Amino acid sequence: MKRKLIAVICVLLLTTIACGLQSMSGLLGMTPTATPTPDLGLVRLQGRGMSIMLSNTYIGADITPDLPGIVEVIKNFFGEGSEIYNKLVDGIEENIAWWGYDSATPEPTKLLVFKNDQFSFLPLTAIHLAIQTVIQKQNNAIESKQITLEGRDMIRLNYTKDDGAWVVYLFKEGDQLWGFLWMTSPSTMQITTSMYETYMGTVIIDPVAQGN
Repeated sequence: MKRKLIAVICVLLLTTIACGLQSMSGLLGMTPTATPTPDLGLVRLQGRGMSIMLSNTYIGADITPDLPGIVEVIKNFFGEGSEIYNKLVDGIEENIAWWGYDSATPEPTKLLVFKNDQFSFLPLTAIHLAIQTVIQKQNNAIESKQITLEGRDMIRLNYTKDDGAWVVYLFKEGDQLWGFLWMTSPSTMQITTSMYETYMGTVIIDPVAQGN
């Protein structure tokens, strides 16, 4: 029962964040620290405790202006003062490792990298099975699959509807569950999906830098 509850929270949180961020407009761009790799057209972008190689059209942004809107979406979804609300909102900014967008897509594709230590006691397979159970019971539009990229086991969740699409890659490393969440339009998702797995194969987690 506890595992299923955690899976429910996980799926609802992903849906809530994705819908909330997709409904917001205006990102505050800032120049990221990047290491170019001209042969691939990718740059390595540094986040809090992690780095990832992305297309050189990605721009890092400050999520601080968007946080009140995210908190408001979570509050409306779960109810202010509820236990779930309090756990999600407490330390939310510290759990966001990177936030930005791809300036080359017609409607900027947004990327949110987040981490959470509430799921660290569960094996990845247990999280995946619980999420699948929830999805089947709720007849949700979310598709899930367990994959391995560059030796790292992950859960991939896809969601596509007329009003938007997102894909998230979840994996455990150290005492954290990490999530890389791309949000875009359904048409852009069809074109860029293969690139996300290329990007995910370049992820480096730095446990020493996670607290910075």
